[in-house]
Amino acid sequence: MMAMENRYVTSLEGIIDEAPERCIRNLAFVGSYGMEETDKRVLLIMTHKEQPPG
Repeated sequence: MMAMENRYVTSLEGIIDEAPERCIRNLAFVGSYGMEETDKRVLLIMTHKEQPPG
């Protein structure tokens, strides 16, 4: 939607950075640390297929 409105995210917002290396580092950080809780939840769902966790 932003692209259709000719808008974009700048290096002052979110995880975007001016240097591609820093963008990659930021994405890796989110992927490795930010997904820990998601991994736990997915594992709970997978191990409790008969009866989803409450």
